[in-house]
Amino acid sequence: MDFKIELKGLKEAKKGLDVKQYQKAITFSLNRAIKSGKTEASEQIRKGEKPFTLSKSDVDRKMNLKLASQNNNTAALKVTSAPWLLSYFKPRQIIGGIKSAIKRTKKKGFELIKGTGRKNSGGVSIEIVKGRRVTLKHAFIATGKGGTPLVFWRKKGDKSSTTNKDKLVALKVYSLPSMFKKPAVIGKVIDKIKTQWEKEITSAINRIISGKWNAE
Repeated sequence: MDFKIELKGLKEAKKGLDVKQYQKAITFSLNRAIKSGKTEASEQIRKGEKPFTLSKSDVDRKMNLKLASQNNNTAALKVTSAPWLLSYFKPRQIIGGIKSAIKRTKKKGFELIKGTGRKNSGGVSIEIVKGRRVTLKHAFIATGKGGTPLVFWRKKGDKSSTTNKDKLVALKVYSLPSMFKKPAVIGKVIDKIKTQWEKEITSAINRIISGKWNAE
């Protein structure tokens, strides 16, 4: 998704500085501001008003920064991703006394963990939002073609040409852009970028004027 923020203070920053000093202050401040926006977005998605059960590394790797340079006074935060597999949201089931759960690991990606359970779950329970576990009836955990444990269900009416059974579908939900554009998230990200920009550009100008920052 795309969004734009017009930052104030450029004319004020130019006063009293030569061209090289001005450009260095702008570039440095823009990059610090956009980096703070990425950090804020990650925090709000994972710990905000509606905290999703995702790890910092999984969220951060789907947000890319384009930093400002001496020749381009534009910095960008790009948020992209396909819908998340339900494997990310701590799925678990109990069938016939066997408890199955999908665990997210750094080395193996997703790992299928099995143990014993007392009562059949009647589907797969997931925790998309922290502290709110829901059960998807008729869903089940199985290993996909590539060896990755996934949450499946059969898509009614869409028959397989080989088995004549309803096709298996790996369940997915949301996407990072849809999480990011929620007002509670994007509003705080924009506020953070603006606040950090004002802080950084003021500090940069003061340091340059006082001679505490070498503009070479």
